[in-house]
Amino acid sequence: MRLGRLLLAAVGLALAWLATPAAEATDLRSLNNPNHWSPPPARTPSVLRGGDPRIDRDDRRGHDRDGRWRHRPHAVFVSPSRCWQPGYWAHQWVPQAHTYNTWMAGHWSPDGRWIEGQYVPYTHTTGSYHPYWVEGYWVSC
Repeated sequence: MRLGRLLLAAVGLALAWLATPAAEATDLRSLNNPNHWSPPPARTPSVLRGGDPRIDRDDRRGHDRDGRWRHRPHAVFVSPSRCWQPGYWAHQWVPQAHTYNTWMAGHWSPDGRWIEGQYVPYTHTTGSYHPYWVEGYWVSC
């Protein structure tokens, strides 16, 4: 009996959901309703609004408790305009070529002539990477 009631309630809810017009779900008029809930506007950071009130209200000039004029200087931080880039190891390709004579056996040329065997020069190219030190230098920070 309970299973039948639950099944009947589930079918009724499904039919009610299917019968709801699609325009009602995407109706933009509800967004213009002043009673419609909307999230609060995004907060603007104090840096964009102006100075920090904790810093702005602190006047650095004035009279101290004894009535004497005082001035507390601001702390000024200066960064260098140039920074030292330390030296480092790098690698460079160094090509090498070796030429030697090699035996070429006799053979027929494309035009049908016989070419006797002989020694001919042959160049073998290779190379390798060699490390080198790059001295330190100044760069803009």
